Amino acid sequence: MTQAIAVRPQVQCMIRDAHGELSSSYPARRWVRDPRPPSAPWTVHLADAEGRFWFAVFDLDAKKPEDHPAAAEELGVLVRVLEGENVPHVVLRSSPGGGYHVWVPTAALPLGLMEQLSAAAKAVLSETLDRGMLHNATSGAVRPPLSPHPAGGTSQLMAGDLAMLHRDAPGRVDAERMLRLIAAFRQLRPADSPEQEQPMGRLVPGYRPRKPLSPHGERSMAVAGGGANPSHNGYLCLLAAARAGWSFDDVRHAAQTAPGMEHYRTKRLPSGRRRRLQSAEAEARMHKQWERALDHVVTDSVRPDWTAPKDLSELAALVDDVDAVMTALRVSPGRWAVTEHGLHDATVLRAIAWLTLTSGSRTVAAAKRSVATLTGIPAPTAGRTLLRLVKAGHLAKRRAHDDDHAAVYALGNTFSTAQKHVEPLHNMNARPPGQLFDTRTVLLDQLTDELEAGRHDVFTRNGLGSTARRAYEALQRDARTPQQVADRAGLPVGRVRASLRILRRYSLATRVPGGWRRRVHDHRRRIAAALGVDGLLKRRNALYAAEREMWAWWKEHLSTRGGRQPRTRHQRDPRSPKTMPVRFVLTDARGGPDAFPEYPTHPDGLGDHTTAYRVVTTIGLQALRDLELSA
Repeated sequence: MTQAIAVRPQVQCMIRDAHGELSSSYPARRWVRDPRPPSAPWTVHLADAEGRFWFAVFDLDAKKPEDHPAAAEELGVLVRVLEGENVPHVVLRSSPGGGYHVWVPTAALPLGLMEQLSAAAKAVLSETLDRGMLHNATSGAVRPPLSPHPAGGTSQLMAGDLAMLHRDAPGRVDAERMLRLIAAFRQLRPADSPEQEQPMGRLVPGYRPRKPLSPHGERSMAVAGGGANPSHNGYLCLLAAARAGWSFDDVRHAAQTAPGMEHYRTKRLPSGRRRRLQSAEAEARMHKQWERALDHVVTDSVRPDWTAPKDLSELAALVDDVDAVMTALRVSPGRWAVTEHGLHDATVLRAIAWLTLTSGSRTVAAAKRSVATLTGIPAPTAGRTLLRLVKAGHLAKRRAHDDDHAAVYALGNTFSTAQKHVEPLHNMNARPPGQLFDTRTVLLDQLTDELEAGRHDVFTRNGLGSTARRAYEALQRDARTPQQVADRAGLPVGRVRASLRILRRYSLATRVPGGWRRRVHDHRRRIAAALGVDGLLKRRNALYAAEREMWAWWKEHLSTRGGRQPRTRHQRDPRSPKTMPVRFVLTDARGGPDAFPEYPTHPDGLGDHTTAYRVVTTIGLQALRDLELSA
């Protein structure tokens, strides 16, 4: 098989050490025409010596049993996309332990087209796809079909005809058909916000959830069979429920009948059929995603609205700058990972980068309380960190804050990737628009995952601290060596090893063959309770919300006293929830039921801020307004 498909005269092989153990790389080379097969696993290149790709291989990793469901679900999505575009493919189980290789024969495609495919596929198959080989024309390689695996056994054919992979076989995928495949992936790419996503599938007529949901949530719940991507659609259902204030019991009850929550009732088998989940397995799967949805609701509370850039060159510059920021945080541990200040600087920079990509604007408004909510860092610390980053030139302050608006920042010139071009502009190879949005989605997924993983009570100062947080953020679903974790986290490898031992002691990381990874089950809340910090961030966020409400109330009091037209509370914040109906719908000099109530004052006319704070945190402004109108 290797001789039939190899596009280079040599293959790369593993070697054994003095104890007979296999290396984790493929340093040796063997001639393809050598009649003796290698004594250790080997790989074949996907591209020839000229950099033209003759294969596209989708590697869906599942090194642990708990990863198998996610890999099987994404295999189903991938196969449906390939079959929908009539793309020839071969599906193999990469090893007896799990994981899949999906081979697509291609017709000498250029690297640029494979980079587009890599970004588009990763945006959809975000959990298990290892895409490194898809955009590496020099050394991108994979074990050939039926070849041995380092852990034992061989890859096994599941579907397709291996003869279509032979070099002289007809029907290889050309550039035109590859562009159609890329477009099919982009149709499944997650939108910037769940409300913008259109359900991929037929809606079951007449289905209504038991409790109120947003229109988008109702559509997600009603998608027959979970749609084209049951895993993603099931998560959208949980996210809509979390935003609507549902409890986990409400979600568990809805999962029994909601068509769109098929992912939490059955699991996909490698054969393509679905098997009903055991109740304990279904609940564990749902609980893990529910915790993730609750974290995402906090992130969405500070998500800015998307503003389409004037042209794609502006968006390309934003993506390049954010990529440069993430690279700088990785390669300069002496600046970002030695002190607590440096770790806070890196966390706030990632938050500004996330706001930049989310908004599509080079300048973003970033109040210190919003940054604190997004990162889990206390608001005073976040404010000092922003000032420190501006002073160092890593952020540029474009506008100072005023009474009603937060300060506006932009990523500094220290991260700019702009280069001086000596060629005419028409000779430059710009990224296609689709690839640009795919790359943006992948970067956003990475930033969101790191922010949500580290924003937890257990990593506050009285918990495990900032270094353990950064190491935990850098851990992946698949195994990583301490050096790989250090490279991703931008930490010295010695501190990474110490942090990994701490995370393992508290059941937040586990050691597996090949390195370290996060635990499958999230124990952060249990460990936070044991450390006495459970609920700390929730109390902080409640405090920030109360301070914002009290400040808006005080500003409205000054506005009313100055003779200007009072504003209603809904005019102040369009994201404010609708008020409950009042018993007596009356109006007074301040306006209708949505207006601010009278601010408490002392006899001398000065504001009684202590009483105002107590009203905001206990009674609530709407209840006080109802009392005024009732009186």
